[in-house]
This record gives sequence, structure tokens and C-alpha cells, in this order.
Amino acid sequence: MPNSTLHAPAASIEGIGPAIAQRLAAMEVHSVADLLRASAAELHRAVHDLASLEQARQWRCMAAFLQVEGMSAQWAEALAKAGFDSLEAVHGAGRAPLRQALDAAVAAGTAPDAPDDAALAALQVDVAVLAHTGALNVTVRDEHGAPLAGAAVRAGTRRALTDPRGRARLLRLPLGRRIRLVVESAGHATVTREVPHLLLDEFHLGAEIVSLVPEPAAAPRRRLSEYDGDELPPLSAHAMTTEARPAAGLRERDVLMLRRFYEDGTTAQLTSKFLDYRDGEFVAVSFRVPRTLLPGDAAARQHFLVRGGELARIGMNATRLDLHKAARRARAAIAGHPPAQTIAERDQFIHEYLELVMSKRRWTPR
Repeated sequence: MPNSTLHAPAASIEGIGPAIAQRLAAMEVHSVADLLRASAAELHRAVHDLASLEQARQWRCMAAFLQVEGMSAQWAEALAKAGFDSLEAVHGAGRAPLRQALDAAVAAGTAPDAPDDAALAALQVDVAVLAHTGALNVTVRDEHGAPLAGAAVRAGTRRALTDPRGRARLLRLPLGRRIRLVVESAGHATVTREVPHLLLDEFHLGAEIVSLVPEPAAAPRRRLSEYDGDELPPLSAHAMTTEARPAAGLRERDVLMLRRFYEDGTTAQLTSKFLDYRDGEFVAVSFRVPRTLLPGDAAARQHFLVRGGELARIGMNATRLDLHKAARRARAAIAGHPPAQTIAERDQFIHEYLELVMSKRRWTPR
């Protein structure tokens, strides 16, 4: 059944006029689905001087029948007035009594038409499903306790949206097993809850009140850098980009490789061997430096270490680069480490530091 039918005003049910609707609203019964949140006795107590208990039962029956896929309001009214007082009663009846009740409504002018045999069979199938499954009433509120309209509520494949009062009703849920309820709303953190077993009782339902809180702002992504001692993801399956910086941005003890000399003949491009990582891609940092900072015989693919603002040529291979990266990790790990108080603590600290550099393990201060 379309969700909008359950959200229709309670006054759309035959026999509920403005005065009765006002009384029902005072007990938080505003929609067709709300009629199924209360018993017939509770409904009658609110309108005892305006309607009988039998009328209250019929309102609730019509609301229950409107849960059936393809059921019209006129057909629901016809079945209720013909004495069918529950989904189980409709399920237990043969096709002939149902056909008789619906055809009689057409003859009386209270229904424009009656379902054909195929449509009636489809109604009976869904009645059987509803009669042997459960329903879950859900109320969704925001962090201030106000109803949250338009929240998506789902349990398995069953889905519904909350009405203006933050209410939704999930149908055709399996009985006798726990239900995993998920509630989502834009700008709010998703709530997942395990609902206790639904049991087949008078109302075929459980009830849940879910409070959503604003979704926390995403923490800004920190740019990772091997120069800062961070460990980066594996290089495979990641894009690579470059970032150019001026010579003034040279970093102390950075390891650079000479890529090329620019056409002006006075500057050169050097790229750091320490990669950065941001937003799913690797970043190679390059610097444009004056040629005068380099030895006169500097050539492409040679390596240099930034030391005191100058570039010192060094030998480099994969093992040496790994040691440089391990040293950067070690410096990051020991930053802020309390100084040794005794000779034994100093010796232990030096031992762990050297072990880290040589084994390339991340060291966590104790």
C-alpha cells in the first residue's frame, strides 16, 4: 500500500467527522496509521459521547484493511460494514463472501466499482501476508525531541518515510525474529537498532522511538607526508600528482633528486624523495631552485640533502632511502618524548631509537 494512504488524515475514514477528528487529534491520532496505534477501546474513550465502541472498531478495521496493497477506501468500508472485523476474518473467508460484500457496495452506490477476480485474488494474497506478519510503529525525533518528518525508516527490504509528526509504520515484517531497524535523515547521524521479536498479538506490532542527533562535522583530512614521518598507503592503484614550490620552501634534511635544468639555464627542478598523500592521491613535491645552489658538475638524477639551507650531494639507493624515511618516522615518534632522567633511561632510549632506524619499525613511546 502506498505510504501516502497511511499518512492520509484520520478524517478520510468513513464516519470520522470534524468533531471526532478533533477529539482524536487530542490523543495524538491524526492519520490512518495513527488509528492502528491505539485500541478500539482507547479510541472510544476519546469520543464516547460522539460514537459507539462498534464504530471505533470499524474505523480501526478500515485502517487495517487500507494496509492491503491495492485496497481502496470504499472497499475497506464495504468489508468493515459487512462484518469483517479483522485481517484474519478476511483471510479466513472464501472469495464468495468478499465478492458479495463488494458487489453490494457498488449496488448501494458507496463504491464506484468492485475488483475483478484477478484483483480480488491479489487482495486476498496480501491479506494473507499481512495476517501472518508483523508491523512496527516508529517515531523519529530530533535532538530536541521535535518530530522529524521525511526520515527514511527501513527494516530489511521494508521501507517507509515519516509523516509530519515523525511517524512511520513498517509492514510485512517477519514474526519471531529480531529486526534490524535503520533510521536515516539528511544532516543527522544514522541510527541502527536491534528490535526485539515481533509477536502476533491484537495489533500485530511493536513500537520504537528513535532520536537522531546532528551528524558530526567531518574531521578535516590531514595531509600525510613521509617528510613528517607518516606512513603512506601502498603506491599501487593510486593517482600521482606534483606540487611545485619555490626555493624558499626547501625543508631541512629533505632528500631531493635533480630532475632537470630549466631552459633559462639559471634554475633547476629538484623533486623530494619523500612523498605526500592527500584525498586519495600521492603528491610529489618539487622545488625550483637557483642553479648556483648546486655544484657546478651537478647532473640529472643525482641526489642532494638539504643541510643548513645548502644542497649537499649524497649517494642514494633504495636501502639508503628507506633509512632516511625511517629516521623521519623516528623523529616524529620521539617528538615531545620526555628527556631521560638517568643514564639507564638514556641508554635504553638510544637503543630503541637505533633499533627503529635500522629495522624501519614505527616506535611508540611508552
